[in-house]
Amino acid sequence: MADRLGQVLQAIRIPDDVLAQLEESLLCDKTHEETLRKRQAERMHQRLTQHSADAWSRLTLTASTEKSRRNFGRRSPPSGRKRSMHS
Repeated sequence: MADRLGQVLQAIRIPDDVLAQLEESLLCDKTHEETLRKRQAERMHQRLTQHSADAWSRLTLTASTEKSRRNFGRRSPPSGRKRSMHS
C-alpha cells in the first residue's frame, strides 16, 4: 500500500511557476506572521511596563500613606519646652 502511494506521489508533477508562486506565498505568510508576532510582543511589553509603573505608584503611595498614619498621632513638643513625665 505504501509503495503504491509513493508511486502516485512521484507521478505528480507541479509546474515550476506554480512552485515559485507557492514559495513566494509561503514567504509572505511567514513575514506577515513575524510582523504580527513582533507587534504583539511590543504591545505586551508596553502593557507590562505600564502595569509595572502603576504597581510601583500604588506601592509607594501605600508606603507613604502608612508612614503618614504612623506619624499622625505623634506630635513633637513645642520648641523650647521639654515634656516632663510629672507635669
